[in-house]
Amino acid sequence: MSSEPQQTSPGQTSQQRGFLGDLPFRVEVLLEPKGFIRLLEFVLAICMFATTAGYNSMFSFEMTCSSAKAATRSETVGYNFGYPFSFSDKIPTTCFDPVAIEESPSGAAKFFVVVGVFAMLYTIAAVVWYVVLEAKYIQFEIVSLVDFGATVVFTLLFFIASCAWAAGVSTVKFWTTLDNLTTENGILSGCTADNVTCKSEETPGYGGLNISILFGFLNAVVWGGNVWFVWKETPWFRARSEAQTGGDLTNKA
Repeated sequence: MSSEPQQTSPGQTSQQRGFLGDLPFRVEVLLEPKGFIRLLEFVLAICMFATTAGYNSMFSFEMTCSSAKAATRSETVGYNFGYPFSFSDKIPTTCFDPVAIEESPSGAAKFFVVVGVFAMLYTIAAVVWYVVLEAKYIQFEIVSLVDFGATVVFTLLFFIASCAWAAGVSTVKFWTTLDNLTTENGILSGCTADNVTCKSEETPGYGGLNISILFGFLNAVVWGGNVWFVWKETPWFRARSEAQTGGDLTNKA
């Protein structure tokens, strides 16, 4: 009993067929705008949440207490902070009880990171669909509509998350700057007492946080630009194009 030779679709090599049998691998789609931009989105999403979730820093200051009844005490006070910026630890002090930071941007930080992680996972799924499955299941037009909708939603999420995180970074900067904490109404207002002095020693670096905000808005721009290319793959766009083409032919006739 002889078996008929398998047919290979145009442009499909035996290497492209791979171990999944009849599923054609369309690697060339990665050179098209929608595929290439998805790869770019993958990289930007990783940069976005990595610069936020991987951030750690500290600030420190020297606190000196003088008293007529006791020897002068001096100690360096350090405070470490990082993602998710909950500021749950109190600032230890030498001259009075430990104090707690009164505001936390952890909600904005977590939302920002979650959007980036889910965007990265979605780009992986989208690329797998484009390269491995799209040609095989081209008749499922609902997938292109879902892809379009997801791209629009992620564009909005990136913009909202970036705005929220920009405000969150401002909060982080405020509560980790000694001058803001030692004002008359600050949580370290005791530093303004006559017998207490607080001198800044180490200030945090905020470069990583500033870059994370830039990556967030850059993701919003790139995903927003990709909306057009994904829209062109939907049946809505094709129906509109066919209607316009038919109208042009009628007018010429």
